[in-house]
Parts: sequence; C-alpha cells; structure tokens
Amino acid sequence: MSLVFPPSPSTRPVERPRRRGRLDDLLRWYESCLTGGALAEPANTRLLRGGAEAGRPSSGAPDDVREVRWSTSATSTSAFEFGRGVVDREADCGTGLLLLADSPRAWTPATAAIAAMTDIEPVSAVGWGRCGEERHWVAQVSAVRDERYRLFGAARAPERLIELVDQEIAVTAGFCVQAALRRTPLLLDGEVSTAGALIAERLLPGARAWWQAAHRTATPAHEQGLSRLGLAPTFALELPADGLGPILALQALRTAIRTAE
Repeated sequence: MSLVFPPSPSTRPVERPRRRGRLDDLLRWYESCLTGGALAEPANTRLLRGGAEAGRPSSGAPDDVREVRWSTSATSTSAFEFGRGVVDREADCGTGLLLLADSPRAWTPATAAIAAMTDIEPVSAVGWGRCGEERHWVAQVSAVRDERYRLFGAARAPERLIELVDQEIAVTAGFCVQAALRRTPLLLDGEVSTAGALIAERLLPGARAWWQAAHRTATPAHEQGLSRLGLAPTFALELPADGLGPILALQALRTAIRTAE
C-alpha cells in the first residue's frame, strides 16, 4: 500500500483569541484547512452514512446537507480502497466538508480495535455498566475482549490491521486517509470513526490535521482514542454515535463563522 504524505493544512497564522472556548478551537481548525480565500461557511457538506441499515431514520441533518448512503460487500483492504473512492468522488464534486455517521452495529468491533491500538483492557474500554444491566455488560466486555485479542497482534501494523478489522472500520479509515489527501476537512463521529482514524493516522502520519472530533460518547475507549490522536471533542454530551454529534458540530462551526470578529 503506497500513500503520499498529505498536504499540511495552511501554515498561515490564525491569530484569533480564545474567547469562546471550543468554538474558537473549531474555527481555527477549519480556517487552517482552507486553501485560500475569505472565511465562509462550508459549501456542499456531505454526511457519509453506511447504507447497510437502510431502515434507520434520518439523522436530522439540515436541508442543505446531503446524506450519502454507502454500502459495499468488499472486505479488508478492498473496503479501505472503497472508502477512499467514496471521498474521491465527493471531492471531485466540490464537497467542502465531510461528516461521518457511525453505525451502532460496529460499536463492539470499533471499541475492541481502539482498545487494541491504545493497549487498554476490555473493562477500561467499555466502562462500568448501570445497575440492573449486569448481564448485558458482561456480554459487551466479553465480546470486546475476544475481538481485542484477535486484533492485538496487529495493533502496531496498520496495513495488517486493515485486513482484520470490521468492514465499516476499514471503510472509515479510507475516508480519513483520502479526506487528508484531497484537502477536505472531516468531522469524526464516535467509536467507529475514531478506530478508523487511528488506523489512518498510522498509515499516513499527519493526516489527523484534517480531522476534528465532533463530540465524545459515553464509552471510555472513545475518549482514549481521541486522546491518542490528540483531538479534543467539540462537545462532550455523551451522545450516541449516529451522526448527530457531527451535525451539532457543523451548526457550531456555522455559528462560529457567522460571529467571527
């Protein structure tokens, strides 16, 4: 697998004082990704959502955000290349910002993948369950433990890891890599997005400059993965990873741009 180091975001100084906390951080990140011209709201924003769960309700995205449903029967490396191709097509159409929407189906493999790559134990990755949900918690921890064990030997070999992880994680890693290569800023969602981003950053060091963590879920592994990437979430509302976090972050970015001094 041959990848060219991504173009770095703009090195021009962004001298905005940090008066509005994470809003200013979000704005500075977006400005650093602009290739030139005046600061403006992102045009042609796309929400990438796996199409395997076609029955899921719409995410509540604004009318001007088009939801792109993807699906593929590809596995491993082919799924990674599929993800790259999706972003290529969107970039060719002039997409200015990408939002990711995770699938709940891939929560367990994503949590396990993060645990393997950050070397944390299953209980630390899942967290402690609520009273009355002990059986469900034990099942979750056991599933994460087994998947983590399967992946752990390849945790430091991203090209091998791509061949082993869940399909959606591999596709998401492709999204993250190609977004950096095509100079397209990207808002990450939850555990699946972060697992894919961790692999992408290992394949292509420096790519993370083109991504921003929209939010943080209630899963400890998600916080650990973002910390490893050096990304601070715009929101820490413990929302589920279903696309809502990136949509809220988009609205926050628009507010930050409209009120920029």
